[in-house]
Amino acid sequence: MGLIRYMASVSFFTRATSSKKDSEITIWLRYRDGRAIDIRVSTTETIPAKYWDSKRETIKAGTLPDSETQKRLEGIKERLSNIRSLIFDVGKTNREITPALFRETISGYLDSIKAVPRQIPSGILEYLGYLIPLMESGDYRYKGKPYSYNTIKVWKSFSLILERFLRFYHLRNGKALTWDSIDKAACDLFLSFLQGENYLGTSVNKAVINFRALVNMAEKDGLHSNYTAAKHFYKQSVREEDKTKRIYLTEKEVEALYQMDLEPGGLYDQVRDIFLCGCYTGQRISDYGRLIKQNFTETARGVKVVRLVQKKTDTPVTIPIINDHLLAIVKKYKGNLPHIHDQVLNREIKVILEMLSEFVPSLAIYEKTTLTMKDLQMEREGKVQFERNEDGDVIMPRYELVTSHTARRTALTNLFLTKLFNNIQLMHVSGHKTEKAFLEYIRLSGDEIAESIDKILQRQRDMKNNDIF
Repeated sequence: MGLIRYMASVSFFTRATSSKKDSEITIWLRYRDGRAIDIRVSTTETIPAKYWDSKRETIKAGTLPDSETQKRLEGIKERLSNIRSLIFDVGKTNREITPALFRETISGYLDSIKAVPRQIPSGILEYLGYLIPLMESGDYRYKGKPYSYNTIKVWKSFSLILERFLRFYHLRNGKALTWDSIDKAACDLFLSFLQGENYLGTSVNKAVINFRALVNMAEKDGLHSNYTAAKHFYKQSVREEDKTKRIYLTEKEVEALYQMDLEPGGLYDQVRDIFLCGCYTGQRISDYGRLIKQNFTETARGVKVVRLVQKKTDTPVTIPIINDHLLAIVKKYKGNLPHIHDQVLNREIKVILEMLSEFVPSLAIYEKTTLTMKDLQMEREGKVQFERNEDGDVIMPRYELVTSHTARRTALTNLFLTKLFNNIQLMHVSGHKTEKAFLEYIRLSGDEIAESIDKILQRQRDMKNNDIF
C-alpha cells in the first residue's frame, strides 16, 4: 500500500464564551498537516461575535453594517487571507514547525503593516504607479495571493493606456479626471478613446476590466466614496469577426507534425517537441514549457497521468496521457525537456509549419483575421505589408496564425470533438473554473459543429437499423 500524503490545511475559529453579540472575540488559527501536526495559535485579530460565522469559519456573508464597520470587516478579512497564505508558505519551507514559529510569523506580518503608514497618492495615474511596485514586491496581494508576473505585466500595459486616456480626457474637458468625477459619460468616453485607437474588442474589454478593478481598489484604500463609479464600466459584446483568428490543428495535422523529419537536437526539433507537449496536455506554455520527470506519475490504480499546479491560476490538475507520443517525447530527452522561451517558440513554430504545409496543404489555407495594435502600427510605419482579399480583409495562411497558445486550444478542441467526454471532465484537464471560459477554447466553425451533430445522428440511425434485426 502506497504512502498517503495529507494536504496541509489552515482554518480559523473562535473560542467565544460570552453570549453578548456585541462582545469582541479573538480569532484563532488552526494548522493541520497529516495526523502528526495539529497547531492552534491566536491571530490576535478580534471581531464582534455577531459578525463571525462559526460553521463556515469566516466573517458572515451578507453582513451589511455601517460603512465604518464594513471597512473594518474587510480589513480583517484581508489580513486573515494574508496570514493564511503566509502560514502555508512557512509550512512548506520549514522542516520543524512549531507554535512559536507561527506566532512569530503572524506577529511579524502584523507589525510590518503597522510599522510604516502607507502614503497613498490620490491621483488616478499616481495611485496605479504606487500600486505596481507593491504588486511586484508582494506587499499588495489579491485575495492573499501575490500577483503573478503576467498579471503585473498587464497592469503595466494598462498604465500606458490610462496615461494616454487621462491626457485625452483633460484636453477634451479642460479639467482632470478624478475618482469622484467618474460617471457614465467618462466611461463612455474611455470606450470611444480605445475604439478610436483601433484596439480590438477583446483588448477594449481587458482595459475596461482593469479600470473597474482600479476604481474598486481605490475605494477600499479610502481614496473616494464614489460607490457607483465601478458600475458604469461594462464590457462590450465582441463579434467573432472582430477578433484575431484563433485556430486549432486537426489530429491529422498534429500527427504529421510529430512524424516530421527534423534535425535531431536542433532548434526546430526542440520547438516542435515542446509545442506537441501542449497539444497532448491542453495546458498553457507556462505549464507545458516547464514539464519535468516528476510531473509524470500514476494514479492509485496505475493509470499514467501528468500532475502539475498551473502557474497562472495556482490550480492543481491531473491530466491523463492523451497520446503516447507525449511519453515518447519525454523519454527522448530522458525526462529533461528543453526550455524554449515563448517568443522563440511563437516565431519558430510558424516556420516549421510552413515547411510542413508543402506536405499538409490544409496548413496553407488562408483565413480572414484582424490585426493587433502592434501589427497595425508596424504596417503604418511601412515595416510590414499584410495581404488582403478583394473585400479589404486581412488574410493569412493558417501556419502564420499558430502561436504557443494554439497547442492548448488544439488539445481541448480535439478532445471535445471525440464526443467521449463531457465538458466537466474536460474542464478538470484544462483547469477552467466555468463552462463559459472553457467553451471559449473550442474553436469550431458552424460547418464543423453541423458535421459533428450529423455524426451523432448517423450513429443513432445506424443503431436503430441494427435493432430491426
